[in-house]
Amino acid sequence: MPPTLTPDLPAVPPPALEVGPSPPPPPAKPFYRKSWFWGAVGVVVLTAAIVLIATTGSEDQSPPTTLGNMRAF
Repeated sequence: MPPTLTPDLPAVPPPALEVGPSPPPPPAKPFYRKSWFWGAVGVVVLTAAIVLIATTGSEDQSPPTTLGNMRAF
């Protein structure tokens, strides 16, 4: 065999990979940290505010004319 510049190294098997349990997944975000939750809360609050404003000023007053007090039937 002709001489080579690199020495012959003994064959070393690759290191064995240790397979263990996978790390647990990160915990899920709580529902109150999600944007859809706060969007729904905003819609409910806005609807309640509109209903309260619409019903606050309406008192059961008769119209100032006699025409408005007539019964339909």
